[in-house]
Amino acid sequence: MGSSSITSLPSEVLRRVVNKGQRSDLFLACKLLRDARHRYARGARARSNGITDLSPLSSLSSLQTLKCSRCFGIANLSPLSSLSSLQTLDCSRCFGIANLSPLSSLSSLQTLDCSGCVGITDLSPLSSLSSLQTLDCGGCVGITDLSPLSSLSSLQTLDCSRCFGITDLSPLSSLSSLQTLDCSRCFGITNLSPLSSLSSLQTLDCYQCNGITDLSPLWNLSSLTINGP
Repeated sequence: MGSSSITSLPSEVLRRVVNKGQRSDLFLACKLLRDARHRYARGARARSNGITDLSPLSSLSSLQTLKCSRCFGIANLSPLSSLSSLQTLDCSRCFGIANLSPLSSLSSLQTLDCSGCVGITDLSPLSSLSSLQTLDCGGCVGITDLSPLSSLSSLQTLDCSRCFGITDLSPLSSLSSLQTLDCSRCFGITNLSPLSSLSSLQTLDCYQCNGITDLSPLWNLSSLTINGP
């Protein structure tokens, strides 16, 4: 495996993994990042062959569901900014998408799947989406901070798996409606204490979060099913 894959990982993840001697985790993180890059490259080659522009949808004021997953040429979500009725958006594996700002005004949005959009690094545009119930940002390897989600009181399901830079679950401590959390393969997570007050939490996947050694913060979550670490 080339050194470029390793050095492209967030430095904090590298520090934690190497310090803990978790070589298998480091190998896996590099492999997943390399695979994401390969998928992006394939997408880039396919851009001339598919949909690249969502502008024709900008006037569809009644549109509630949009699935443009694997439309590798799409890089700009701005045409969706006026779709006030949009409730479900699946733009997963649209590798050119890096900016979620056009979604910031979509107050009706309930479900967002942007998994595998490796260019996304900032979830801040989602901080005002009070209706958001399901968010899948798994495999968005550039995301390191969950703080923008701290005010999403309606959020029920969060998948942030394979976001290697995430180390802190504290922003989730106020999400009283959260029922399902997948933070598997977030190798830097070591502390589950922020989840101790999430009385609605029913399913937690922390598979291969090998830094977690203490499950006692979860003892009072009587309905919880755990996978991992």
